[in-house]
Amino acid sequence: MANAALISLAQNQRDLVAAGAGLRFGLPTIDKVDSLIMPGQSYVVHGMTGEGKSMVAHGALRSACEQFMKSPLDKDGRVRMAAMVHTEEMTEILRAKHMLEKGLTPRALMDGVANIQQIQKAAIRTSGDPVIYIGQAAMAGKINPMDEGDFGGLTPRVIAGTIHELLQANDPPLNPGIKIELVIIDHIHDLVIEKSGGMDNNNVMQQIDRELGMLIPWLGDAAWIFVCQDNLKDVVRSRTGIDRMPRKEDVQYLSHIIQRAKNVFGVWQPANGHIPIGEEVRFPTAFHGTRRIAVTNDLIFLQSQKARYSDHKVKMFWVPLTGYGASGVWGDLSEIDCSRLPQ
Repeated sequence: MANAALISLAQNQRDLVAAGAGLRFGLPTIDKVDSLIMPGQSYVVHGMTGEGKSMVAHGALRSACEQFMKSPLDKDGRVRMAAMVHTEEMTEILRAKHMLEKGLTPRALMDGVANIQQIQKAAIRTSGDPVIYIGQAAMAGKINPMDEGDFGGLTPRVIAGTIHELLQANDPPLNPGIKIELVIIDHIHDLVIEKSGGMDNNNVMQQIDRELGMLIPWLGDAAWIFVCQDNLKDVVRSRTGIDRMPRKEDVQYLSHIIQRAKNVFGVWQPANGHIPIGEEVRFPTAFHGTRRIAVTNDLIFLQSQKARYSDHKVKMFWVPLTGYGASGVWGDLSEIDCSRLPQ
């Protein structure tokens, strides 16, 4: 029985990869060390407020969208898509960030000084982006008069219902519909549940943990990235130096999500009140031993804290990132080459 199951699993994974399944995270070291993000698997990205965890998740979204655009249809003719479930940012702000346009900042939008022609050109350039946004939109009522803009919060059931409606919007064979291959929830701790009256935060989060666990097998075509807020804030803030890198134990009430996750990443921005600008940090790399780097305003560390199925000998390594990538826009994460850093 076990041998037959092993052979069946191996063949199933080969068939999935041959059909185009499996996503790269979009960071060279992670993609070299780790296996593909396959359907039914999940990643957890966690950290304190303002440390860059959303940027890491959005970088993975851009990587997935690039892969979808190179191969836009699955074997059944469905359009490959990602779903971005957002609880903090409005859809319009998030879309502007994903355009990676210099000067198109949230402040420029909200202060009424954004360049409309620039937005229109960027909208044309990015009109084919294979991503669906699920969350609150500031202009929902003006774009769709049937949408009253009433937004009482996102629940796992609302997320499932929205995705179900999107998947049903097809008319084979002329319109085979879409296939959602990646779902990002940013972030889990802002989700709510129905009928939570009288429940404390612990019980609410445990219920969300259980309901999200049921969504993963339900949407079997998709990989998942869960962005989590470290809620042991006093414990984290009591640490000093590089010990401020969050640990997966700092995420409370979501034990099942952490246990089920294929990978867990901690995110930390040293200059965010922790280590002075210019001071050097020594850290373990995946391939180049211990290296050091001077702290800058845009330095962000990603730490691999769990890597199931990876056969790399270094399990707890750090990846240095800059918040200004090739576009020169804050939020366009790119990896810093550790081989060029001093030992």
